[in-house]
Amino acid sequence: MWVLDGAPSHSNLLRFALNEDTIRDTTVLLTASMTTPWSIIDQLQAWARILHDHIDGLNLQPDSIKELRARTARRWLEYVEPGDEMDAIKQSSSTSTTSARSSRNLEEELTLPHNTLFRNTGLDIIVVITKVGRDLTRFDKLL
Repeated sequence: MWVLDGAPSHSNLLRFALNEDTIRDTTVLLTASMTTPWSIIDQLQAWARILHDHIDGLNLQPDSIKELRARTARRWLEYVEPGDEMDAIKQSSSTSTTSARSSRNLEEELTLPHNTLFRNTGLDIIVVITKVGRDLTRFDKLL
């Protein structure tokens, strides 16, 4: 695990954590704090931009980055909301019995919703919001 400590000046350390050898096994964790909720989007966008620029600067083969992006898109398409597993099983079994399409043809037919992964890094990115205090849970009840 590599921590860049939230300072964009540390972005040059990405070269040690994320390179041609490690990209396939990398998950990125972006964190933002509720101490300044008005800046969360700006913080996340800034770090996403740094991450995109770094990945664009790697000497990855076009086929390799295409494969990583396809893998990420496939995970988005196959995602099942917790609790909806039975519906997904029913849908997948009815699809497999009604047609014998290859998985490649099925992938070509499935498309992501508009503005989903429009800048696909090929990496799993998890966003964590920290410093959520108990007072904020009371705010939730007011809504």
